[in-house]
This record gives sequence, structure tokens and C-alpha cells, in this order.
Amino acid sequence: MKEYTGLRNSKVIVYEDTLFIKKQSIEKTFAFDEIAGVRFKESGAISNGEITIRLESTGTFDAIFSIAFNKNEKDSFKALFDFLREKAEENKAPPVKAGPEKDFADDVGAKYERQLRGDFDSLLQTLDREILGRSITAHFQGGSDFTAGNNTRCAVRVYERYNVIGGSRPAVNITLLGDGNDLFLSVISAGGSQAKFLKVNTWGESAFTEKIVQIVEDWEKQASL
Repeated sequence: MKEYTGLRNSKVIVYEDTLFIKKQSIEKTFAFDEIAGVRFKESGAISNGEITIRLESTGTFDAIFSIAFNKNEKDSFKALFDFLREKAEENKAPPVKAGPEKDFADDVGAKYERQLRGDFDSLLQTLDREILGRSITAHFQGGSDFTAGNNTRCAVRVYERYNVIGGSRPAVNITLLGDGNDLFLSVISAGGSQAKFLKVNTWGESAFTEKIVQIVEDWEKQASL
């Protein structure tokens, strides 16, 4: 057994055949061959590092876990990444990636999900401002908000934009769930593919999702300062 401790009481424990992840109130144990993608982002002089593990789809959604760590734990978490990559290759899982954030966004495709921590309104307002501000063809299509009790909130937003390369108008559905400062974000793009019976040219959907991935990760960096 080997334990890796991240920030905010998060941890990863490696057993002989399984991996245990704890982040905030979420705990999950899974086998190595369930890993669909892994990304490692090194810590900088003043920024935290992060390892992100994406599991194979279970039902409708993939499960994505991101564990942040400080610079003192960089070597330890790099060793964890190398270990998970080796295990994934042994089990003939899809290739894992270590590299720029764009690569992982491409791997996610038209769907992206994250567990985050921060201010609900800040993230929601940032998404709205940046999605509409970064593309002159982007439009807000509609939204819905729900509050339960004192701390639980849910916001749904739908945006659409024109994709020049694909000649289509992909739309993205954003669902943000918050319990205090514990947040869960789901982003699903659709409508950017072509053909009647098969989905081809899905570049517009993936590109729309990738833009939002960058917005979220920029917001997370600012929130951690």
C-alpha cells in the first residue's frame, strides 16, 4: 500500500489491484483497468501541481478526479503518474497523456466534468462572461436555477455558437451543482457534427468544450491564489 496526500485533505491510496481516491466528501475505489486517461501538471514556483484521473464511462457520464498537490510533493505525485500510466498500459487501457492542458481537453471530447472548490456565483458568472466574450458568434440560449435548503444550488445554462470550420452551430449545456463551496460542473456539447446516420466532423463540439475547459482551469488558478 502506498498513500499520496494532496491539498484540502485529498488523498490517493494505491493497493495491489485497486486505487482509492478521496476528495472532499467524495470517496471511490476502482480497478486500474478502469482508467481512461491521466494527466500530470507540474507545480511551479508559486502554483500547485495537479494529477487528473478520468475513468471509463459508467452509465451516462465519465468520472473525473483532480487532486492538487504542493511543490514539495511534486516528485511523489510524478511517481504516481508514472505508475498509473504503466498499469493502464498493462491492462491495455486507452493511452494516457502527460502534457499540455489542451491535450487532455481533446481527450475529453464533447464532455467535461470536474469536482471543484470555490464560490458558486464566481464560477457561474465567469463562465457566462468568458463564453460570450471569447466568441462573437456565441449566444445565451436559456437557463434555469434551483436552490434547496441553505447551501445546495443548481444552475443550468445553454449556449450556442457558429463553427466556421464545420459549418454548424454546436450548443453546450452547462450544469453547475454547489453544496456550499463544494462544486460539481458538467459540460456537454452537441449539435456540431454532420451526416444523417453517423456522427462525423465533431470538431465543433470538441472545440466548444475545450474553450470551456480553459475557462474553468483559468478560474481555478485565480481562485487558488
